[in-house]
Amino acid sequence: MIVTGGAQASAGVGFSVPIDEAKSVAQTLIAGGTVEHAYLGVTITSAAGGAKVACVVDNGPASSAGLKQGYVITKFDGKTITSADTLTAAVTQAKAGEKVTVTVRQNGSTKQISVTLGKQPSSVSNNNCSK
Repeated sequence: MIVTGGAQASAGVGFSVPIDEAKSVAQTLIAGGTVEHAYLGVTITSAAGGAKVACVVDNGPASSAGLKQGYVITKFDGKTITSADTLTAAVTQAKAGEKVTVTVRQNGSTKQISVTLGKQPSSVSNNNCSK
């Protein structure tokens, strides 16, 4: 089936949140706090053996740390990354302000880059991506 748009474009799509994350968010909100999500500042796609950086948001955490378009992220804070989904899950479990080590591969070589995660902005435009 090819979806061409309209209100039913997301019909049948489901999302889940790990229970520990849901409990933490609920407790924070009940206590009158605000919930902050970690932010790496990249657009990614799945690639062989990791998550390929398709775009680095200008002035974001990844940009400040030196991540570049084309890098394949293979580890995030010690966790093996096998796809865009596993990187998204790893960032979701991290905290804004946390310093993490990201292992990247490019042209057959690997290196580790230290990144201080930011706070998820309310919106990000792809027009702010370095190519």
